[in-house]
Amino acid sequence: MRTLNLLILLMIYNLLHGCQTVSFYHQAISGHLEIMAKRVPIKENMKFGELAEDKKNLLVATKEIRDFASEFLALPENESYRTFVKLNRPFVSWAVFATPELSLKLKEWCYPFIGCMPYRGFFNIKDAKKLAQELRNKKLDVTIRGISAYSTLGWFDDPILDTMLNKGEINLAATVFHELTHQKVFVKNDVAFNESLATAIENRGVYMWLEKNNDNKKIADYKNWLKTKNIYFDLIRQTRKSLSILYASDKSKKIMKERKKEILSVFKTKKSKIFRQSNSKEALDIDNVYNNAYLGSIGIYYELLPEFVNLISNCNDDFQKFFAIVGDLSLENKEERHKKLKLMDACNKH
Repeated sequence: MRTLNLLILLMIYNLLHGCQTVSFYHQAISGHLEIMAKRVPIKENMKFGELAEDKKNLLVATKEIRDFASEFLALPENESYRTFVKLNRPFVSWAVFATPELSLKLKEWCYPFIGCMPYRGFFNIKDAKKLAQELRNKKLDVTIRGISAYSTLGWFDDPILDTMLNKGEINLAATVFHELTHQKVFVKNDVAFNESLATAIENRGVYMWLEKNNDNKKIADYKNWLKTKNIYFDLIRQTRKSLSILYASDKSKKIMKERKKEILSVFKTKKSKIFRQSNSKEALDIDNVYNNAYLGSIGIYYELLPEFVNLISNCNDDFQKFFAIVGDLSLENKEERHKKLKLMDACNKH
């Protein structure tokens, strides 16, 4: 019934808006329903078709990952990530981010039920590139990011996608924990809160998962990867701060553009060095460019990350207590929510 209601409301929404909006929601609904129709239950003896052997083993292991999420991380116990869909493409969808040329403020698009988000998502890369070009023609900074998984926030039983199997067990576990967190808590019009929360659960959850399996080699590898990621996040913070100061100055647009180019060149060099030293693959956008939009597309995942990490630690991995506090915070207005989270120094409701 919830699914039917959602679709009916979306269709009504389409009738009340322009053709471009209708086209967007048509591809969103049809693309999503196509995926839902392809779901098959994950079983040890299932036929995996053309999947490579390592991905077959990984798919079978998802049951343990999924059970762990609900038992140890207090994440929803439902049928999500207990089915599989083979897409035969590199990403399930592509997200378009945009900012003004001399601003870090991400452009927002507003949607029924979930509020405003700093991106537009497409199931076809051609549609994403078309919008990206339209935005570039308006002199905006634009980046397109490939997405390996997404959450329907509990409206549907989300499947494991073959795009989630491309980076191994750790990344698969991280993705499942991240997306289930969105089902557990999702605050309308507060993407920084939602993504920072999911990233914190993902990071701690993967470590606990590996610890439970006594896999010291993978624990060491994961610690190194987290260290690399945190260094990378720090670099993005520093770069965004430098640009923010620049854009707030009284310098001419010409000088700002020249300085912006210099700052982003330094960012590119330092980023390459970080990933090269850690033997990690760099995260690039589809167009392989660095700009305000690229920095913003990463920035939403760490803005409140330290605060959530501290809260998890203060709660001693008691995720029932943790989510009770987060649930209370979600009821506050955005400004008060962020303020209270940043002031928290114990696992107590305020």
